[in-house]
Amino acid sequence: MTQVQLSDPMRLVLAFVAAAGANGREMTGRGPTLQALKRRGLVEYRGSRALPRVNRWHASPDGRAWLAAQEARRDAR
Repeated sequence: MTQVQLSDPMRLVLAFVAAAGANGREMTGRGPTLQALKRRGLVEYRGSRALPRVNRWHASPDGRAWLAAQEARRDAR
C-alpha cells in the first residue's frame, strides 16, 4: 500500500473510527473529513445484518494498514 498523506483532522478521525474496532462508529456521514477518507478508501460505511439495522463507519483494511504503518514509523524514530 502506498502511503497517503493525510491532514491532521483526517488522521484524528481515522484513528477515532479505527478505535471502535468491529462495532464501528455511529457518526453522521455528511462531514467533509469522513467523505475525504472514504474517497481514499480508508473508511467505509457498512450496515449490520441484525435487526434493527445499524449503519456505522468502519476503518477499511487499507485504513487499518495505514494506521499500523504510521505507528511503525513513529516507533522506529
